[in-house]
Amino acid sequence: MVEVVGALLLIILFGFGWARQHSAPPAVLPAQSTRISEDDAAQIALQAYLDSKKSTLSASCISADTVRTATDSIDFNIREIHNAACGGDPMTAPRLESYTVNLQTGKATLEQ
Repeated sequence: MVEVVGALLLIILFGFGWARQHSAPPAVLPAQSTRISEDDAAQIALQAYLDSKKSTLSASCISADTVRTATDSIDFNIREIHNAACGGDPMTAPRLESYTVNLQTGKATLEQ
């Protein structure tokens, strides 16, 4: 009788999918993805340039152009914006510096 009840209980549990939905967690959990977006990475590169204090340009007069995208990082060129508000020749956008931003850590590294 006990074997029949046990077998029926297993059939009910597996039949309703309970065992699949509530299985034990794996021994090693996969790492949570903390990957940042390309827009956030661009903001990190721009802030790194502003923090370097190598220029008196305001944040509204610089931009970050994506140069290369890899699985773990993005390379950006920081450029001057030339317009009526920022001054300069609007047909040019001189490169100021280049940064690589790690998409997992959010760290910006100045490229030499």
